Amino acid sequence: MARSRTNSQERKSPKKGSFKEAGSSNLRRFGQSIRRIVKEVEEKTVVEESRETLVQRHVLFKVSKEALQEAFLDTLNCLVRLQNSYIDSKSVKNLLQRYTKLREMLKDCVSCECKWWAVGNLASQTRYESIPEYVERSSKYITRVAGREDVNNQIEESLIEKTSKQLSEENGQLVNDVYKLIKKYLALRNIVRNLLKEYKDSKIYPILPRYFLLKDMVKDATHHPDYKEVYHESTIVKE
Repeated sequence: MARSRTNSQERKSPKKGSFKEAGSSNLRRFGQSIRRIVKEVEEKTVVEESRETLVQRHVLFKVSKEALQEAFLDTLNCLVRLQNSYIDSKSVKNLLQRYTKLREMLKDCVSCECKWWAVGNLASQTRYESIPEYVERSSKYITRVAGREDVNNQIEESLIEKTSKQLSEENGQLVNDVYKLIKKYLALRNIVRNLLKEYKDSKIYPILPRYFLLKDMVKDATHHPDYKEVYHESTIVKE
């Protein structure tokens, strides 16, 4: 019986190291908070928004920027692969084989479009919205559909020592970064969507006329000014 109680106590007793780690972590946070408060007193700068609001917005913009960057690169890389595949297909002399290759490379764009369909529904800016308002609304949508809430605590931890002034300035920069990303991303998505619409519409044509249609579609997409403007940002090898 005594043995049973002992085993029960052992199971319920937390590890000794956990108390030490928790205490060390709390002490570190306390020290960081103190250093931040000292900085704020030295700055003597008044920030209109509360610190809680500044932190929430920073986390929101940071998470949405990371999710949007990933979606942007996926779409850009999709178009770069399309361009590379088209260049490779020029070495194929058989027209039927080239036609098959054109269809295959366009199907790769279909998978790209499906992967980020939710973020692709991102709304455009209304004429009544300021850039910060639009970015905040878009960021809320992006973080919700991308499912990035799990990293919020990590980002908040990294902000403990930052003063309200620093957060306000960084939030302003994040707004600009996210706004530019949204513009670049939506431009590429429009290229891909138009490409896929034309691809589906071309299915009614026989092989020979459709071959030339597919060829022109790929050339139009990979020569589009919006694609050329961000082409250098791709993370895959370009030919």
